Amino acid sequence: MRKSHLVIIALAGIAISGTTIMIYLNSLQPSTLEKTAKTSPGNAPTTLKQNTGSNMPDVPSGSVLRDAHEHASILVKIFGDKFDFSSIQFQLMSPWIHFEGANGNTIHRHSKGITLGYLFDTLYLGLSQDCFVSHDKREFCTNDDYELKFYINGEKVPDIRDYEIFDNDRILISYGSETPEEIEEQLAELESQELFD
Repeated sequence: MRKSHLVIIALAGIAISGTTIMIYLNSLQPSTLEKTAKTSPGNAPTTLKQNTGSNMPDVPSGSVLRDAHEHASILVKIFGDKFDFSSIQFQLMSPWIHFEGANGNTIHRHSKGITLGYLFDTLYLGLSQDCFVSHDKREFCTNDDYELKFYINGEKVPDIRDYEIFDNDRILISYGSETPEEIEEQLAELESQELFD
């Protein structure tokens, strides 16, 4: 075999290897990318969009991955039914803020300046002051009969999208026509949820 053929074969092998590496890197979950970044100094992610090629929202300017580690408990009730964040489609969607370990009660925040609005964006769930839109596009909006309500640590607030969670926070999103007593029951359920590190 001629040297020129060997060079072409070697270059083709490198090109295929490089493509394989790129395919592998693009297939990694955000948690794997975060672990990879930990072992590769100078390769810290700046935005999830840049690292996975996905259409995740841009991380707020100035955010630094792993400059925080906060946990909060969340409960979303739609007509009294608990919304389940423990399914795989809601797990580890972003290294910045996420659910993990098949647990749907504990939010993990790994950077300052990352809000609940950003969390819901990464989960592809719509959230506004008046509407919660589920992954299957069902809309639960405040109207004459039902109300979307938000509570942070037992206090009713008009909106939670700009809120940055801190350790031991308790977040309730409730949609329906609940009585004050039913809201108290939901808040008690939220308070009883165990936080996981």
